[in-house]
Amino acid sequence: MLPASALPQDALASGISNRALRGPNTILVRLRPGADDAAALRRLEAIGGRLSGIRSVQGIQVLSVQRPAEIVNYRTMGAAPLVLAGMLTAAAVVALGLTLAASVRRRSRDYALLKTLGLVRSQLIAVVIWQASIPVAIGTAAGIPLGIAAGRFLWTRFAREPYVVPQPAISMVTVAVVAIAVLALAILTAIVPGWRAAQTPIATVLRAE
Repeated sequence: MLPASALPQDALASGISNRALRGPNTILVRLRPGADDAAALRRLEAIGGRLSGIRSVQGIQVLSVQRPAEIVNYRTMGAAPLVLAGMLTAAAVVALGLTLAASVRRRSRDYALLKTLGLVRSQLIAVVIWQASIPVAIGTAAGIPLGIAAGRFLWTRFAREPYVVPQPAISMVTVAVVAIAVLALAILTAIVPGWRAAQTPIATVLRAE
């Protein structure tokens, strides 16, 4: 998209036979960072209205940012990705809680022996918390880099279809917050199973010993 003044003068003098070159002149406007887009669009429309009154001007139309259909469809998803991520997170938390509860029931004898050896309730709760935190920490350390790499690859392939310049931006602050939140959620999930492990009755469990 370029103004007619950028075309060769001999082409302008002899007339343009190619219909592909007979489009209207287009002026691209870049707004300053932080500018009010709606106010700027109204000002441009006012300027275009005044210029349209000139006899030699056939008409001026002010358009907002024009995006490919793929990008428009992508933006219409709205909060669907966040809802999906929340549902997957809730499912992971439930699965972790059920796994820890089953582990506490299966290892009740071990917890009873630990209490016999002198571990107090807070230490037994800490044992269950470590049991939940270590796999989550390993999964987070491995999953975040793999997720970033896979996301960049898929977004680049998607963006090249509508000829969009792929510039995926990753906020390290967001990544750190997500990692800390995942560990905190694992710790909170392990508190109830840990409390149940701390309540293991020694005499009942070790009665057959």
